[in-house]
Amino acid sequence: MMRTLQFRPALAAALVLLALAVLVLWSAMGFDRSSAVFPLFIGKIFLGLVVLEVVFEVRKIYRPDDRLGATALGVTPQGSKSVWKEVKAFIWLAAFLLALYLVGFVVAIALYLFSFLRLSAGRSIKDSLIFTSGVTLFVYVVFMVLLGYDLYGGFLFER
Repeated sequence: MMRTLQFRPALAAALVLLALAVLVLWSAMGFDRSSAVFPLFIGKIFLGLVVLEVVFEVRKIYRPDDRLGATALGVTPQGSKSVWKEVKAFIWLAAFLLALYLVGFVVAIALYLFSFLRLSAGRSIKDSLIFTSGVTLFVYVVFMVLLGYDLYGGFLFER
């Protein structure tokens, strides 16, 4: 029986994330030892999870009646609204990873948190600024001051 392949947004998003995971790991190889610990750790976990997601999505193509997926858990599809929520989540994650690569950890965390809280979560500017400032300060103090890590400064701001 010939199966017609159709565009699967979840598989496309998983493949994009797979490419981003490989990019994170590849770029972390160029860091000095202390700066590479965190990106390598997160990158390996990220890569493993994304590979697992790709496997699940490919299984859905070849075995659509497989009961190991959502139907085994009693979950039913929510339609295009659910797909749009997934796509938005992947866009936010991709934007964060791109920001990590371009501007480094501290700036990317601040940009991502403020943007996400303000645009996606609908928080006020004041709440977003307070939370973003607190988390950014926490990351800076813990990793750069107390632990002495030289966090990745980003492709645009390399010294």
